Amino acid sequence: MKKMQSLTKTKKSFNGDLLLLVSKEGKQFVVYSPALHLSSYGNSEKEALEMFKESLEIFLEETVRKGTLDQLLLEYGWSIKKSPEPVYSPPLIDLSALKKWGESKSNYKNLISDRIFQTC
Repeated sequence: MKKMQSLTKTKKSFNGDLLLLVSKEGKQFVVYSPALHLSSYGNSEKEALEMFKESLEIFLEETVRKGTLDQLLLEYGWSIKKSPEPVYSPPLIDLSALKKWGESKSNYKNLISDRIFQTC
């Protein structure tokens, strides 16, 4: 089973769908995006998701500011279509492999979901 993801860049924001993994490690919840190699944590799932969104916004703002977003995403295996607005598509993620990984971790919360992020 494969899951499509994408980020679309407009003049002032990014919109998109990202696959996120949420796990509980000790008393902390961890949110991880395999497509971006980006993670964050919090004391609750909600807090971890809020912190992830903040990390994602910083990641996007800084890579755009430095002019390295396209290069970094290409290194991560993403493809980029530039017409009319840039659309970034990561490599396909094999959900069955991720579920097997999750089953091997005793503290893994079985939550694989889509979230939509809108950033400035």
